Amino acid sequence: MGSEMCIRDSLCSFILPAIARHGPVIVAVSTQGRSPSLAARLRDRLASALPDGLDPLAESLASTRRQIRDDGPSTDGVDWADELAGV
Repeated sequence: MGSEMCIRDSLCSFILPAIARHGPVIVAVSTQGRSPSLAARLRDRLASALPDGLDPLAESLASTRRQIRDDGPSTDGVDWADELAGV
């Protein structure tokens, strides 16, 4: 799993978040280098709270999104609440 570290803060202009990957779902946490251990702890807690079955849900949502976009409109105004109700 990732951690965040920069040897010299004055030379760093990027972040290295603590990352957990579950298929297409990615959880990333950063403390802007202040506490990699806190970022890792939060990442682990968030990742463990993710329900099973996110891969098929993410793929289904991606398919629906593609269909909407192929028809022309933006997906910005789409209410996804029904599709996400079980999460």
